[in-house]
Amino acid sequence: FIKQYEAERNLTVHVLLDTSASMDFGDGRANKFEFAARVGLAFAYLAAAGHDSFRFSTIGSDVDRLDRSQSTRGELLRLLDSGNATDPDGRTDFVESLSSYARTIRSRSLVVVVSDFLEDPDAIEDGLAALGDTDVLLVHVVAPEERDPDVVGDTVFEDPETGSTQRAYFAGSTAESYRERLSAHLDEVEARARRYRAEHVVVDTGADFFDAFAAVWATRDAAGSRTTRNR
Repeated sequence: FIKQYEAERNLTVHVLLDTSASMDFGDGRANKFEFAARVGLAFAYLAAAGHDSFRFSTIGSDVDRLDRSQSTRGELLRLLDSGNATDPDGRTDFVESLSSYARTIRSRSLVVVVSDFLEDPDAIEDGLAALGDTDVLLVHVVAPEERDPDVVGDTVFEDPETGSTQRAYFAGSTAESYRERLSAHLDEVEARARRYRAEHVVVDTGADFFDAFAAVWATRDAAGSRTTRNR
């Protein structure tokens, strides 16, 4: 009975950090991967401080678990080194990664997926479906240069994940069309998240980190309160 009580009371926070090539975008502390890693570590820190467990993994073509099942502050320092040694590359297979990870969840959990979600919304939805009834929070990182590219005129754009290029005259209606498509994609990801009762919060990596994380935590806290009431 004691073991069952502990399993029901304690929460495991699962951090899944996207390591696709598109995450390596943005200058300095506004770099998407660096910002996302800090968000993930902050969740792990708060779990340890609250005497909850955490698991920390990267997702790409598959899942790579980085922690050693030690939900301590000392483990956070080791994870910091692991994050610094990680180079974003390739593409993230949301369906395969989230499906395989879902099979490892054994207790009351919160899954925090930190990503730029530059993927087909159908694939993101299928990944969410694989997580079932688990509480999920999608932290959607967007760099300032993505919202408002600092380019004008004839420009060659390159896809960091496939290496394909496209030449376009970026100004006027083309620039406006780009911004509309980005906004539509953000809305679509949120709609797919809502369909599976997952929380979705967009974070500008150019913002002050502590202010940005406070907004993320408020979203998670509100979701947790609703979950508790529903139970």
